[in-house]
Amino acid sequence: MCASKQKKVRQKMYASGQLDKNPEKTKAAVRKKKVRLTAAIVCIVLVIALAAGVVFGGALPEKYATALTVGSHKVSPATYQYFYQTVYNNIKSAYGDYFSYAVDPNKPLSQQTYDQKTGQSWADFLKEQTNTSISQAYAIYDDAMAGSYKLTSDEQSYLDSLSATLETYAKNNGSDSAEAYLVKTYGRGSTVASYKEYARITQIVSGYSRQHSDSLKYTDDEVESYYQQHKDTYDTVSYHSYLCTVQSGKADSSGKKKVDMTASEAMAKSIAEGGHQDESKFNELVYNNVQTDSKDYFKDGSATLTKDATQGNVPSELKSWLFDSSRKAGDTTYVESADTGYYVVYYVDNSSKNEVNMVNVRHILIEPEKKDDNASKTAAKEKAQSILDEFKAGAQTEDAFAALATKDSQDTGSASSGGLYKDVYPGQMETAFNDWCFDPSRKAGDTGIVETSYGYHVMYFSGFGENYRIYKVRNDMKTSATNDWAKALGEKISVKKSSFGMAFVHL
Repeated sequence: MCASKQKKVRQKMYASGQLDKNPEKTKAAVRKKKVRLTAAIVCIVLVIALAAGVVFGGALPEKYATALTVGSHKVSPATYQYFYQTVYNNIKSAYGDYFSYAVDPNKPLSQQTYDQKTGQSWADFLKEQTNTSISQAYAIYDDAMAGSYKLTSDEQSYLDSLSATLETYAKNNGSDSAEAYLVKTYGRGSTVASYKEYARITQIVSGYSRQHSDSLKYTDDEVESYYQQHKDTYDTVSYHSYLCTVQSGKADSSGKKKVDMTASEAMAKSIAEGGHQDESKFNELVYNNVQTDSKDYFKDGSATLTKDATQGNVPSELKSWLFDSSRKAGDTTYVESADTGYYVVYYVDNSSKNEVNMVNVRHILIEPEKKDDNASKTAAKEKAQSILDEFKAGAQTEDAFAALATKDSQDTGSASSGGLYKDVYPGQMETAFNDWCFDPSRKAGDTGIVETSYGYHVMYFSGFGENYRIYKVRNDMKTSATNDWAKALGEKISVKKSSFGMAFVHL
């Protein structure tokens, strides 16, 4: 993340009171004589052979040593690295922009504490998660094979094209070959053959897990009961907040000044009362009162905006006010935050969008030949209009639109299904696409043209799907049950770690 983006994230966290001005403090908020002689000789020969592999660049230990034995499967250091990198990327993605506060990329993970209570390092945590991932993967794979699971056509197609895909990735990343790209991405010992085998196993694991999840059924009463038990997880609010902190007096030995609570309260009160029921005015007042070097980050209001926050993700001081059932858009308040200052808050909306129905929509994508060329964009827009005109001149049925989508759409993900996207939920698509779909006046059979970063979309509104909140709850129930199923399978399979093999795992 670039420095400017880091600063923006910090400002957002300052505004919400999650960070103080000392990032180092906050970051502390992510081993028979002849027989014995013969055996010794064999070991020496083996070590020499492996060492020779390292010296001459063959990476033999990484390819052929055993890091873990999971059931009947021997996991090489190279394969271990494939799993590890996936785990690492998933955790990094879950943290989002805040990952840079949890992990210092310039410091070994073994020297960074993940769990302050136990002292567990990030390196040990990631290995632990990787071991769990591997044990569950092979346990699910064995169960799938015992049940004669077959890859779907899409899964098999992915595997069949994987070599070509890797070559493309290598070319785009400046690598001489697919293997060189894999080594660069995952570490020594990576080969196309071993990666393809890893991909085959994980495709089966993913497909079989999805099959298990899809087989789970819940009644409407069960879904509602689960929702009522987990409302804190689903009910969300969006709001602006800023922690008003007026400092005074001399700085102490750590460089911090005492907070003037009276002045801080006065500032918060002036913003709350002056920006009542006007979001832009509220943002303007916050901007005018910001007392940091990065004041410009607060100019458009994005630094103070928190969207779709659950009760567990808002400051404790604000929880009861934000989740009061009588709260309405435009409400403002100011609340004391211990001895750090006063929060000033502007309420935007609640989780009512979760009560909308998802939508089913068809589209025909026309991409400009050159994205940044006005002539290309004009040509694409004209083609989109001609397709819409062709549709309107015909039967104007959904089947007729689907036939045009199959023939003309450049969206490879939906063209074969007549341009159909089912159960689109709020915020899933780009803003213009999303806004067209969720226009309150939208009705089945509506058509139009929408521009996004992909190009021009000829739209056809097919109809409404399931309630979004119920869909989310049911999917979460399936995910939770599937995770329990995977955990149970993983706990039954034997796992043996080889210190020798693990020594060649490069993380």
